[in-house]
Order: sequence, then structure tokens, then C-alpha cells
Amino acid sequence: MATLLSVFYRFVRTPTELLILTLGLVFLNIGIAIWLRLSVLLANMFLGAILVNLNRYSFKFFDSLKMIDSPLFLLFFVLAGANLEVDSLNRLSIVGLAYLIFGVVGKILGAGLGAKVSNATNSVRRYLGSGLIPQAGVALGWRL
Repeated sequence: MATLLSVFYRFVRTPTELLILTLGLVFLNIGIAIWLRLSVLLANMFLGAILVNLNRYSFKFFDSLKMIDSPLFLLFFVLAGANLEVDSLNRLSIVGLAYLIFGVVGKILGAGLGAKVSNATNSVRRYLGSGLIPQAGVALGWRL
């Protein structure tokens, strides 16, 4: 998909065309990932990583998506929540619970230490770790 984006980029004339091309190939990437039973999230992360290393104008693809990124984030989190199997939380063993607890503690302590080492402001030191806590839950949700 990254190669196709790079090849078709030559024919793009307007920002709207670039947005349509980018979204079209991202959705195609999603469809192929579903068809092959692969992780949609990892497939698109891989697409972005390859694109950045393949095309020197890759920032233009990401800039075109900035116009509509809020609805895309909303869609992602709604679909992630809709796919959550609440019944599977009963299968959460002591290992899963420890993973969740240590993930939260590690994010808070690691972010605080990193903020202190980098001489970040007090508000960043205080709140950065808390802002990362939802990632621990998402990581656990992907593993259930």
C-alpha cells in the first residue's frame, strides 16, 4: 500500500485528491488485513512506517489526514469499545490483573522519571503518566 501511495502521488493535483487517495488506500489496507485475518491496527501502523521510510514527501499524506483526524479517532475508539467482550473479563487471571496493575504503575513512574530527566514542567511531570493509563487498558483488551 505504501508503494501504491508513492506511485499514485505523482498524479495528485489538489489536497482533496491527496486525502481521497490516502483514505482509499488506508481502507483498502484495512480490507486486506481483515481478509487475511491480520490486525488492522498493526497493518496500518506498518503502512505508516513503510511510507515514512519510502517517500520523502510522506508528511503530506499525514497532513492531509489532519483535516479529518478527529472523526477517525472517534470511529477508532467507538469500534474498539464495541468489540470489547465484557464476558472475557471474567477470564482475567491473576497474571492479567498483575499485567494491568504493573502497566499502570510503570506508565506513571516511567513518565514521571522521563519528565524529570528531561526537565519538563511540573504539570507535565504530574499528569503525563495519568494520560498514558488508557494505553494499559487497550493493551490488555487486545490480549484477551
